[in-house]
Amino acid sequence: MQAIGINPQSKRDLIDTLDIPRSTLDDIIRELEQKNLIKYQEGKWKTTVFGRCIFNIHDNYINNIDNMINTQPVIQELPFNTPVDRCFLLDSEVFPASSSVPDEVVQVLLESIEPASRIQYFTPVVMAGYLEEFYKYLMKNGHQVEVIFSYDVLSEVYDLYPNRVDNIFANKEITIYQGEMPVEFSLWIADEQQTGIMVYTDYGIRGAVKNNTNDAIMWAAELFNRIKYNAEPVYPADSK
Repeated sequence: MQAIGINPQSKRDLIDTLDIPRSTLDDIIRELEQKNLIKYQEGKWKTTVFGRCIFNIHDNYINNIDNMINTQPVIQELPFNTPVDRCFLLDSEVFPASSSVPDEVVQVLLESIEPASRIQYFTPVVMAGYLEEFYKYLMKNGHQVEVIFSYDVLSEVYDLYPNRVDNIFANKEITIYQGEMPVEFSLWIADEQQTGIMVYTDYGIRGAVKNNTNDAIMWAAELFNRIKYNAEPVYPADSK
């Protein structure tokens, strides 16, 4: 099907293209023709309209399976009931953390939000080694930022960087929330054009997955808004 999908070929040419015995090719052609997937016309075999549609569906299915398999090294750490939708995994980019410097994958997040004018982010953990760099991105002029922390994470951040947290609260373009975090990954949305998640293990970061498809961004926005709905705005005194 793939061999004749673009360029119709004679049986002789197909034998050379596929490098299979003629008897095997005869069996394949007979079965495909009986199912109205291919037809013989002007001395060459070509796909029917129905056959071309069936092949495209099959090809997309195989590509989707391969894409899902690529995400497995990162998302395997998540609990079985984690609300990561397949639409986020399809057509995604996957960044497994290296064994030597696992935290380096945080650059995927930072590079994604750096040019954005609107950032939405929630996290159930503290990335202590990157708090200073993350702070610089948040404090850039023109950024409209919403950040949701779990209760324990916000107090931990304040203990580590009290002055930085006070500066964040003084920035009117940044809104901080705290609440229950029903997921075990961080999520960001940059300008409603790209989204990503960061997955953790008990020992550090497993990796990141990002996606810029409309379906993925809609899923991320719905999840962010659901967590935000159950969170509460934080004021300076609440973080201490």
